[in-house]
Amino acid sequence: YPGAFSYFKGMKVIIWESKLVESIGHIAEPGEVIAIKDKGSVKGILVASLEHDRAVLITEVQENGQLYSGIDFSIKFEVAVGDRFHS
Repeated sequence: YPGAFSYFKGMKVIIWESKLVESIGHIAEPGEVIAIKDKGSVKGILVASLEHDRAVLITEVQENGQLYSGIDFSIKFEVAVGDRFHS
């Protein structure tokens, strides 16, 4: 199935759209939210990856059957820097 799943604040979420982006200067554990990007062409939830010079930008996510843009998800579920997505 094409999406990836993770858990966020105890909720199972399906990540339908994301992309790998450069992330210079962020030191965080994989899965940790390092920024919420809501300006310009880069919009979504920026999450640390195993590669320290790259991060995953989550742009479309589903929770309990409801599809959200990354920004809308971050607002509805009060995503903050330091929060974690985990397996």
